[in-house]
Amino acid sequence: MNTLWSYLAVTALTAFVTLPSLLGAARDRAIDRELREAAARAEPVPNDRPTPRSTAPSEPAPIPYTTAA
Repeated sequence: MNTLWSYLAVTALTAFVTLPSLLGAARDRAIDRELREAAARAEPVPNDRPTPRSTAPSEPAPIPYTTAA
């Protein structure tokens, strides 16, 4: 009879430890599924704005050559 109680105790402790992890994984999968469905339903947004032009020079300015005296 003690062996039965030992098995039940180990099973209960294992369930107690692993249950939060399993519930979290199930919740994450549900959230991922909702995100995938929302992304599939979303319409692509057209890019009506023109791309801004850069005012920076295309190449860095050359460093003047000087000799140390």
